[in-house]
Amino acid sequence: MDIKVLDIIIAFVKATRIGHLDDGHECLWSAKYLLGQILRQYRIGDDKFFLSVAAKNMWSEITNDEVMIKDYHYTKPVEVKSEITLNVYKGASNTPESIKYSNGGKVQYRQVFHDEHVIPIAVIIDRLVKLDNESALTPQNVRSVLDGIYICRMLKDENVKLGSKGYKTKRRETLKETIEEIYIKECGIEIVDWDKIKDNL
Repeated sequence: MDIKVLDIIIAFVKATRIGHLDDGHECLWSAKYLLGQILRQYRIGDDKFFLSVAAKNMWSEITNDEVMIKDYHYTKPVEVKSEITLNVYKGASNTPESIKYSNGGKVQYRQVFHDEHVIPIAVIIDRLVKLDNESALTPQNVRSVLDGIYICRMLKDENVKLGSKGYKTKRRETLKETIEEIYIKECGIEIVDWDKIKDNL
């Protein structure tokens, strides 16, 4: 396929200025919304993922699957390898159901865990749009912005706590500030080996 991913992203960044993507023949509405969905599917490297201590511990309790948590997402089923009672979030609910699972049972990844964009996608979109003239909207500059996408795999419980404290959209400007001031200090979400890696970011 000759279509380049960055070309698609650039086209939608340009389209956010007028609200839709129009080639004179066909039109796609809600360009900003669609750009957000595209960025949520953008593949990032393993070095862009963090893991909360609670999620790491829960994963170990649920399964001894050799496949790591980083290889799971969305509705992918996690096979339960022990008897355990889990807080399970169904649909868009922020209230969990307490469900007991036995060995051999399965639970959807996103019903217990959450892939949290440390810097919200809305912020990434704003940064892309600020490359506000076509000469600055180059693949190199766009890739530099996309390098700011980091994901923290955490418990759904922890994600709900972020929302209840108003931190789903209100964040600090940098990765380090968000993790240290919001995740750790305000919400008590500890990150695996954070003290070892934070100064190298």
